[in-house]
Amino acid sequence: MNPSSDDDALTISKESNSKLMNTLIELSSESIKITDVNSAVARIQQWKNQESQCSKFLMAAETYNLCHLMSLVQVYEDLIRIGENLKKDPKNKIKYVKSWIIKFICDNLKIGQKMEQRYRLGCNRLRHLFNEGITGGQLVKAGCKKSDFFAKQKNYDVFISQIPDLKTRRSISSTTVFRNCQVN
Repeated sequence: MNPSSDDDALTISKESNSKLMNTLIELSSESIKITDVNSAVARIQQWKNQESQCSKFLMAAETYNLCHLMSLVQVYEDLIRIGENLKKDPKNKIKYVKSWIIKFICDNLKIGQKMEQRYRLGCNRLRHLFNEGITGGQLVKAGCKKSDFFAKQKNYDVFISQIPDLKTRRSISSTTVFRNCQVN
């Protein structure tokens, strides 16, 4: 499983970093001093542009935040593989790989078991979606946030119930492609 293995992959490119820096520069630029009607109009326009930039910045921050959680999915999967290999050698004294991973994560991130459990829950939920063929890019485009994957189970179940099963999604996708071909 690789959450960023498709054309919609979430990559932090030089271009996206540049756009983010330009947004920050515009947001932190000095305000136009209002001295007359023309400068007041210019200042209001500047404020409006900053509001738009702020929205873009918040979206970018949420995207980066979700990417960060998605990268932890791969960390957990790598640790499962390593833990299984280490368990084979009795001198490592690993009885349960899951317990070893939890302790390893807690020790290395210097977090408590509750926070690790939260991370693992979010990663397991993301892994399930990835296994269903949903990509990280699709999650971002749908407006998902990192916190969506830490929601209480009943709230998460409502979210999941809104996603059609894989067969239905493929059918919808095929129908859309067919309609698009007919239009052209």
